[in-house]
Amino acid sequence: MARHTLSQMAEYSPEHDPRPSGLKPSTVVGMAGLALVVFLLLAVSGPLLVPAALVALLLGVLTHELGHALVGRACGMRIGAIWCWPALYVPGFGIRIRWGRFGGAALMIPPPSSSARALVNRVRLMVVGGPVVGFGAAAVAWILVERWGSGDVAAIGHAASAGMLALNVFALVPAATAGGPTDGLRLLRLARRSTAEAEADRFALIAEQLLVRPRDWSGERLERAIADAGTSGERASMTLLAAARDVDRGDLAAAEARLGEIRSPHLHRYTRASVALGLAGIVARSGDPARARALLEDVKPRDLLAGTSALHQVLAEILLAEGNTAQASRELELARSARSSATLTPAWRDKVLDETAARITLAARASGAFHGQEAGPDA
Repeated sequence: MARHTLSQMAEYSPEHDPRPSGLKPSTVVGMAGLALVVFLLLAVSGPLLVPAALVALLLGVLTHELGHALVGRACGMRIGAIWCWPALYVPGFGIRIRWGRFGGAALMIPPPSSSARALVNRVRLMVVGGPVVGFGAAAVAWILVERWGSGDVAAIGHAASAGMLALNVFALVPAATAGGPTDGLRLLRLARRSTAEAEADRFALIAEQLLVRPRDWSGERLERAIADAGTSGERASMTLLAAARDVDRGDLAAAEARLGEIRSPHLHRYTRASVALGLAGIVARSGDPARARALLEDVKPRDLLAGTSALHQVLAEILLAEGNTAQASRELELARSARSSATLTPAWRDKVLDETAARITLAARASGAFHGQEAGPDA
C-alpha cells in the first residue's frame, strides 16, 4: 500500500523484523525454500529448469492467491485487490500491468460489522484457502501431465507441479519475510488465543485502508494491533496507520510523536521511507519546511512501494509552507499523474488530493490579496 502526509503513512509497508546484522530466520527459511524448489525442479526437469521454474512460479502464485480470494469471498469478504506478477486486478479498475517487484497478494476486506471472534474465524479460513487450493492445483496439474503429457512437455509439467507443491509448502513455514508474515506464521498467530485478535486486527486494518478514510478507522483496533505486534516491523506498520488517523483528525502533534518513537535506521528501507515521508509532511504542515526537506534526504523514490505520488504531494506541502503556491500546484499535479501508476490506491485518495489543492488555492488567494494591498498605495 505512497500518498501524501496521511495517505503515505496509510500505504502498505512490509511487516519486517529488522536486525542490524546477521542472518535473519526469514532469510534462512527463504534460502531453504528456494533450495527445495530448485532441487525438485532439477530432479525432474534437468535442462528444462528455466521454463519449468517460470511455469511453476507463475501458476503457483496465481492459484495460491486465487485460493485466498475464493475462500475469502465464501466467508463474506470483499476483494480489495489480487496481485499476481505482473498483473494487478482491482474491482472497478480492471486489470493493470505492474512490472515492479515479483510476488503476489490477495487483499480481502472483511465485513465492517464483524465481531472479534467472527473476524478471527474468517481470516483463518481465508489464510488456509491459499495453500489448500495451491496443493489441489499442483495435484491436478500432475495428474493431467501424467495422463496426457509426453516428452519435454511432460518434463516441464512434472517439474512445474513439483515447484507449485514446494511453493505452497514454503508458504506454510512460519517465518517473517520482507513482504510480511507467511501463511504459516499467520495461522500460528491466529491459533494462539493471546495473539489471534491482534493478528486479525492487523489484517483487517491493512485491507480496510483501501476504502475507509483514516479518521474513521477504529482507534481501539489500532492500539491493540500496535501493542500485540509480533515484530518491530509490524509495530511500525501499525503505528504508521495510527499516525495517519491522527493526521486525518487534525492532531499533527500526536502523529509526529508516534512516528518519532518508531523512527530508526534499522527499519526495513521501505518502512523507513514511509516514516520519513510521513514525518516530512507533518512537519511541513506544522510550518517547518526546512526540517521537512532535511527529513526527505532519507527518502529514495525506489523505496516508495506505491510510486512517487506521495513524494510529490509532500513536496507540495513543503512548497506551500514556503509560500511558493505556484510550484506547490505543479507538484500536486505531478502527484495526481503519478497516482495512476500506483500499485494500490485507496478510494479516498482523490478527496485528500482535492483538500490539499483547496488549501493551496486558498493560500494563493490570500497571498495575492496581501500583495495587492501592498501595491495599492504605490499605485
